Amino acid sequence: MSKKKIFDNAKVTKLMEEYAHHKKDVKLRDRIIRLTMPLISAAISKKRYYRNRDDLRQECVVKLLYALPKYDPSRGKAFAFLWTTICNTCNTQDQRLTRNDLSLSSDEDVMKEAETNGHEAFDTPENRHILNTISASITTAFDSFDVLDENRKLHKRACNKIKKFIVNGELFYNRDLVIRKLRKLGLDRKVVQFYVDRSLVLVRQRLLEAKDNVLALSVRKTGTTVSSDTNSGAL
Repeated sequence: MSKKKIFDNAKVTKLMEEYAHHKKDVKLRDRIIRLTMPLISAAISKKRYYRNRDDLRQECVVKLLYALPKYDPSRGKAFAFLWTTICNTCNTQDQRLTRNDLSLSSDEDVMKEAETNGHEAFDTPENRHILNTISASITTAFDSFDVLDENRKLHKRACNKIKKFIVNGELFYNRDLVIRKLRKLGLDRKVVQFYVDRSLVLVRQRLLEAKDNVLALSVRKTGTTVSSDTNSGAL
């Protein structure tokens, strides 16, 4: 009996060719990302980046979200494009994550501050707004996933649980426990891992947007102008 392929190049190539003409189709984009997840895991294992596995997986998903609209079907199949993007991201991000200046002491300082402030750190209008934005984004993203009708209730329960895990912080500091709790709903481990990774990516995107909004507000208040050279380097 032949071993099942972890990645169907022909199928994903066809989907990416379709996406090249329909770049606003979020459902199609997320389907491509989901089918590409085994490639991300394979790249991490091949290069033995076990220490930063979870962070690298999320970084690769973020990178692919930006890279997919740039795919040109005339220049080759999906595998070459995706594998190159994933491997380059793994190499770059693993170096960043293991730099000497990313010391444990800074992480310990953050943990001490969190323990001191407790949940009060989240109880501000600004943070509540960000959490509400993240919650809405999670719901929208989950609604775009391909789900069979008989699994829709289970899918919705998973979405609601993940939103709770974001608010109480478990998604960030106890990811293994979150995965076990979602598995108890009856979800396949690969599906759960995809939900968790996609949620973390969405959180990161919304936080970056919030940071950009704060910077933009600061510029307006101080009257500082941003040069055209700075703007040209933006994504």
